[in-house]
Amino acid sequence: MSHLRRIALAVATLAAASAHATPPLAHELFSLDSNSYHSTYAVDFCGNGQIAGTALTTGWANVGFITNKHGETSTYSVPGSTYTEVMGCYKSRLMGTAVVNGARAGFYQDADGTAHLVAPEGGTYPTVEGMNAAGTVVGWYMPQDKDNVRASSFIIQDGVFTRFDLESWPDTRLNGILDDGTMYGTYMSNKPLRASGFIIRDDALTVIDIPGSYDTVITGVNKAGRVIGYYQDAIGEPYKGFAWENGKHTKFSFSAEGGSTYPKSIDAKGNVVGYISNPDYTQASFVARPRPKAAD
Repeated sequence: MSHLRRIALAVATLAAASAHATPPLAHELFSLDSNSYHSTYAVDFCGNGQIAGTALTTGWANVGFITNKHGETSTYSVPGSTYTEVMGCYKSRLMGTAVVNGARAGFYQDADGTAHLVAPEGGTYPTVEGMNAAGTVVGWYMPQDKDNVRASSFIIQDGVFTRFDLESWPDTRLNGILDDGTMYGTYMSNKPLRASGFIIRDDALTVIDIPGSYDTVITGVNKAGRVIGYYQDAIGEPYKGFAWENGKHTKFSFSAEGGSTYPKSIDAKGNVVGYISNPDYTQASFVARPRPKAAD
């Protein structure tokens, strides 16, 4: 049964000051070296040196992949699906969205690799974005009572699906959950129509906006509290990455001039994984690692 959960919390809004709170990131680009694939979108660390994401085949089909620290890659499609897009990975358990029997559903794997489908009643385009050690699953979808335009989030715990909306904001998208229950994502406000990032920890809601940006999207938080995501200066402008910590942020871009950079996940050591999209429509993935701090 679907349950609606709305929360109205004390809100701390943090417009991060620009500073080098996070060491600059040294990045390496990679793609699946095969004639069968022409785009690679890395989205998450899986542990044990593994990186997960989605690859686009030359036949315009999407399949998931996991690449290990030795560069060996295996692909994954939800059984019976014609389209599989991986949006996250938790200890080698993939999650995302797929088309099965002509219908779109979210999916997540259990510990033995079995895929479970998520198809909320009265909603479309569900996607699973995160999972934690307790087995709690989070994501978002387009409910019909929002005219399939604005999103609501969901939380699945012990097999129970709960709809989740931030009070007074028409669009709420959960992008991840940590083992301690911290959740993060993005909401869309009405006036002006723009995206802001949010973090919910210990029942406290923190809103994060990059100063002067049109959109701020949070895609990753690690247990140390370092935040990553991407932002847009204005409508139509390319997206750039940011790292945020203790009220300060740094910006970065790994794409060609005029292209976009999409950081998607950050691990405990501050390593970041994501992908770029260049103006010539080429895409590639990246792993970025903090540079050592300069000696005083």
